This record gives sequence, C-alpha cells and structure tokens, in this order.
Amino acid sequence: MSRKKLDIRAIPGAGIICAIISVIFWSTAGLCIKLSDDVHALEVLTISAIIQSVIYLSVMLYQKVDYLGHKNERIYLFLRCTLGTVSMACLYTSYRLIPLSDATTIRFTAPFM
Repeated sequence: MSRKKLDIRAIPGAGIICAIISVIFWSTAGLCIKLSDDVHALEVLTISAIIQSVIYLSVMLYQKVDYLGHKNERIYLFLRCTLGTVSMACLYTSYRLIPLSDATTIRFTAPFM
C-alpha cells in the first residue's frame, strides 16, 4: 500500500498561515529570551540548535533526503550554516542589550539594508 504525500501548496492560504504561525512563534521565542535574565544568549542558541537538529534530522531521514546536500553545493550549505549561526548569536545577544521591538525590527529589515 503506497502512502500519498501531502502537497502543502494545494491548501489555499497555506503560505499565509505558515507565515502567521512563524511570526507568533518567533515573537514568543524572543520574548522568552528577553525575560530570562540568568540564561546566557549562547546557551539558548545551543539548546535551540540541538533541538532543531534532532527534529530536522528525523524528518530528513524519514523523507530519505541527503543531509549533506548535493556535492557541488556543500560549500554554500556550510557558508549558510556558519553565517546563520553567527546571525542568531548576534540576534539573541541583541535581545539582551536593546529593546525587543528594536532588535526584531532591525532583524527583519536586513534584506533592505
């Protein structure tokens, strides 16, 4: 018996729903970081990375995706991971140093800078 794959693009408004859920979760995560004074930003980043890695690796193994990427694109994958990690470390640190609304606004205006 073959299993039918879900095509999320077939669901009307799926992109908007995902964007709204993302904003809610992102804002809540930022607020949690701002309110926890005794946990260092890099601790939060490390725990977050471990949880994400477990979830993503599980999904990738289930869907039989090559977790190292295509051979000719691995350098870009490595750069993306490195730059993303530095970006998140700086963002989580900024949540401690400036108001949450300012840090979030600066983060989401980055493509326009």
